[in-house]
Amino acid sequence: MDYAERARIDAEDTEEEAVLFDVETALCRFLRGKDGAAMVLRDIRRIVESRPARARTIP
Repeated sequence: MDYAERARIDAEDTEEEAVLFDVETALCRFLRGKDGAAMVLRDIRRIVESRPARARTIP
Protein backbone atom coordinates (compact mmCIF):
# COMPACT_ATOMS: atom_id res chain seq x y z
CA MET A 1 0.00 0.00 0.00
CA ASP A 2 1.50 3.29 -1.05
CA TYR A 3 1.24 6.66 0.70
CA ALA A 4 -1.52 8.03 -1.57
CA GLU A 5 -3.73 4.98 -1.06
CA ARG A 6 -3.24 5.12 2.72
CA ALA A 7 -4.10 8.84 2.75
CA ARG A 8 -7.29 8.14 0.76
CA ILE A 9 -8.34 5.40 3.19
CA ASP A 10 -7.62 7.65 6.19
CA ALA A 11 -9.73 10.44 4.66
CA GLU A 12 -12.65 8.05 4.12
CA ASP A 13 -12.38 6.78 7.71
CA THR A 14 -12.34 10.34 9.02
CA GLU A 15 -15.45 11.23 7.00
CA GLU A 16 -17.31 8.16 8.32
CA GLU A 17 -16.30 9.02 11.88
CA ALA A 18 -17.62 12.57 11.40
CA VAL A 19 -20.97 11.23 10.16
CA LEU A 20 -21.24 8.84 13.10
CA PHE A 21 -20.35 11.56 15.58
CA ASP A 22 -22.99 13.94 14.18
CA VAL A 23 -25.67 11.24 14.21
CA GLU A 24 -24.71 10.17 17.73
CA THR A 25 -24.98 13.79 18.89
CA ALA A 26 -28.46 14.12 17.39
CA LEU A 27 -29.61 10.89 19.05
CA CYS A 28 -28.19 11.93 22.41
CA ARG A 29 -30.14 15.20 22.21
CA PHE A 30 -33.31 13.14 21.68
CA LEU A 31 -32.54 10.75 24.53
CA ARG A 32 -31.88 13.66 26.88
CA GLY A 33 -35.22 15.19 25.95
CA LYS A 34 -33.72 18.29 24.35
CA ASP A 35 -35.12 17.57 20.85
CA GLY A 36 -38.21 15.77 19.63
CA ALA A 37 -38.13 12.72 17.36
CA ALA A 38 -39.13 14.69 14.25
CA MET A 39 -36.31 17.19 14.80
CA VAL A 40 -33.75 14.43 15.31
CA LEU A 41 -34.85 12.59 12.16
CA ARG A 42 -34.65 15.86 10.21
CA ASP A 43 -31.15 16.49 11.57
CA ILE A 44 -29.98 12.98 10.69
CA ARG A 45 -31.37 13.31 7.17
CA ARG A 46 -29.56 16.66 6.79
CA ILE A 47 -26.31 15.14 8.11
CA VAL A 48 -26.46 12.19 5.73
CA GLU A 49 -27.47 14.23 2.69
CA SER A 50 -24.66 16.72 3.27
CA ARG A 51 -21.99 14.00 3.13
CA PRO A 52 -20.42 12.50 0.03
CA ALA A 53 -22.13 9.39 -1.33
CA ARG A 54 -19.37 7.06 -0.08
CA ALA A 55 -20.03 8.13 3.52
CA ARG A 56 -23.72 7.27 3.18
CA THR A 57 -23.00 3.55 2.99
CA ILE A 58 -21.88 3.00 6.56
CA PRO A 59 -22.04 -0.73 7.35
